[in-house]
Amino acid sequence: MSFSRSSSRNPPGQLRAVPLMLLTLWLLPGGAITTALGETGDRVVARVGEATITAAEVEARMAVETETLRFKELQARAAFVHGMRQAYMKALMELVEGRAVESEAREKELPAAEIRTGLDTDEERQELWKRQRVAVLEVPRQSFDTLEAPALGPPDAPITLTVFGDFTCPYSARLVPVLDEVRQRYGERIRIVFRSDPLAISQDLPFRAAEAAVCAQEQGRFWELYRLFFREQDRLLEEGLEGLLPELALDGATFRDCLASGRAAERVRSEQAAAARAGVVGTPFVFVNGILRGGNTRIDGLGQLIDEELALRAEMNP
Repeated sequence: MSFSRSSSRNPPGQLRAVPLMLLTLWLLPGGAITTALGETGDRVVARVGEATITAAEVEARMAVETETLRFKELQARAAFVHGMRQAYMKALMELVEGRAVESEAREKELPAAEIRTGLDTDEERQELWKRQRVAVLEVPRQSFDTLEAPALGPPDAPITLTVFGDFTCPYSARLVPVLDEVRQRYGERIRIVFRSDPLAISQDLPFRAAEAAVCAQEQGRFWELYRLFFREQDRLLEEGLEGLLPELALDGATFRDCLASGRAAERVRSEQAAAARAGVVGTPFVFVNGILRGGNTRIDGLGQLIDEELALRAEMNP
């Protein structure tokens, strides 16, 4: 699993010393940047003789740095959410195991430390949980707005796999046949939702590939692009989009209009933000009915997790 969310671009260089008043910036709630003089736009922020420099020119000049900083902010948010979720689960499991050990020690009239030293393997721990009738009733579940995301399977399927992937990530490519097998095994009980989470800024190939996927989806060709990009990932990395897109038989004018309009980029950025809110720190990340299952790319492991969720739903809705 790829846990690197670093951009392939170098970070912006350090600023040379300039008058402090020219570097005074505020971040407004909406994310816009203003200087001490007011809002951004065509307002003049500097003069060189008779020539002027506007705030819009400054924003255009710093566009790459702005994208890099935006991406770093998303990284930090994802790391925080993921860390909090891990901390919660660690504390929960420690409490569960502690209570189970104490109960086992009382029943066997042994020191708790002796019971604890016998838990060397997962199998021994699972047996302890069975003997002590351990039931974890609630774990963190992430809710998703997936109305725009491409999906396979019925909307009312009891299991929804929400997959965050990157078309240039080799680990995401390895998950594709696993998801195919999941669909074969579980049929109508499974719905798979794919969310693009390119680990890059908008000028780089992963982001542009995700934009292309949005535009292909508008023409009803997302899953064709999905399979082509992952199947020919080496070519995608070597030849870029231009090497593969002709094989999809897309309407060229409509596709170019989609890219030029900026709506695809906006959609991809919203997907990146959704991934950050969900604590996605790498690709692929799989959520089973909102429960994080990480980058499990083996059918046996993912199948076990799906079976557990199906069993839980059966218990809750007999």
